[in-house]
Amino acid sequence: MRNETFRKGLVCGIIVLLVGISLMPIAGSLSIERVSTASQIQNSNLGDDITPPVTTIYFDPPYPDGDNGWYVSDVTITLEATDDMSGLDVIKYLLDDSDWLTYTGPFTVESDGCHRITYYAIDKAGNVEQPSEVIRFGIDQTPPTIELTWDEENKRLVADVFDETSGVNRVEFYVDDEFVGEVTEAPYEWEYSGTVREIGVVVYDNAGNRAIRIHRSFRLFLEQFPRVMPVVDFTNAMATLDKSVFADIKIEDTSDCDCELGCELEIELTFGRYGITMIIKNIGDSDCTNVKWSITFDGGIILLGRETSGTILCIPPGENVTVSSGLIFGFGRTIITVSVESAGGSPVTKEQEAFIFLFFIII
Repeated sequence: MRNETFRKGLVCGIIVLLVGISLMPIAGSLSIERVSTASQIQNSNLGDDITPPVTTIYFDPPYPDGDNGWYVSDVTITLEATDDMSGLDVIKYLLDDSDWLTYTGPFTVESDGCHRITYYAIDKAGNVEQPSEVIRFGIDQTPPTIELTWDEENKRLVADVFDETSGVNRVEFYVDDEFVGEVTEAPYEWEYSGTVREIGVVVYDNAGNRAIRIHRSFRLFLEQFPRVMPVVDFTNAMATLDKSVFADIKIEDTSDCDCELGCELEIELTFGRYGITMIIKNIGDSDCTNVKWSITFDGGIILLGRETSGTILCIPPGENVTVSSGLIFGFGRTIITVSVESAGGSPVTKEQEAFIFLFFIII
């Protein structure tokens, strides 16, 4: 009886052992097959990735912190790209006149002037993102400069002001701490007759920076100099003059200053079926800043689009910006007037006769 039980147990053990041995290669092959399949899927994803990455740009400060679209602080730029399949390989960017650079992390733009940036990314499958449109931004952290002279014959205070980057916005005149007037375009002069103890001038540029100059004991000050005050260095003047005559005044020697911005604009017009396109070129050798443009229809019955205008922050030398009138709707003969003007530059104007028929412009 015992022998029979032992034989049955031995047979069962052998059967279990044989079944286990036979299943081991199958389990191993299933594991290998899973790994192989996962690898094939990953490789297949790389091959199937035909979508380029998408890059987003961030500015810090996020919006211009000065006036008229200008920054008055350093600007930090961050580029972030996403790719849902093969993954990001590299981001490239072009800043101002540089070659294409590899993005390695946030960077800061500190210099005054007009800046421009464009960028794109490449994923690990080799897909290349279309370069972004050129993004322009301006930085002006420097206040205007002032040269003060007195026109004795015409009893006129003359403020010769200059701002290299964003341009002069306005000049405010004060007499004995009282505001007496404002001038928004050259010449920056103010007539005043009578005895005064203090005359002040505040100059603002288009970015919102300001400079202040004050003359105290103004009549006494005039007695120290000839009829038309020469430009003097205040530090040297103080060495020979009584300091009580002056307070909070700084007159700078700008005889060697080239106070022309060197901005020269040129415009080209294209007349389409549904509107006008204007290409504004900077053919000068300096930035054209705060470029104001307008397209106006005078005459006829214009129900839509009689006037379109805008402001361009800056146009660097040799570059151009394209603007358009938008949709026009009307009827009859009209005169189209286009004009552009930059801070510190001369205005440019063109006129063209045309006939408007509904949405069509016929030259």
